[in-house]
Amino acid sequence: MATKTIRCTACSAEFSDEEIAGCSACPTCSNPGIPCAIDQDVTVNINWHELRILGMWASFWADTKAFDNERGQHSRRTLKAILARLQAQHPDKAALSLSGEVKQLANMTGGTVEIHADGKVETVKGEKPS
Repeated sequence: MATKTIRCTACSAEFSDEEIAGCSACPTCSNPGIPCAIDQDVTVNINWHELRILGMWASFWADTKAFDNERGQHSRRTLKAILARLQAQHPDKAALSLSGEVKQLANMTGGTVEIHADGKVETVKGEKPS
């Protein structure tokens, strides 16, 4: 089996050079963004609170300033995927985005949380607490 060298920033799928030869987008999710070179993975020391600040600001920027087109959709999806990969490393800690905090709240109660913004209502359903 060939060594995986590339990771999609949007879906985290990993590929060998042979698997992506000639591709202009991720074979799994069709994300046209530039993939990550796996050999460039690093370990960073940061306080979780600082990482939350970065995640919340990045999420705010993506939700309010990103283009409202396919490019903006890919950018928002990529950011959510990056935050999800970071959160998965410490699932017991507070969420890295406001939407993640709302989901955690819904899960804690096992109910639903309604978000009212820009004349729209989004309902987040929680999972039953164990």
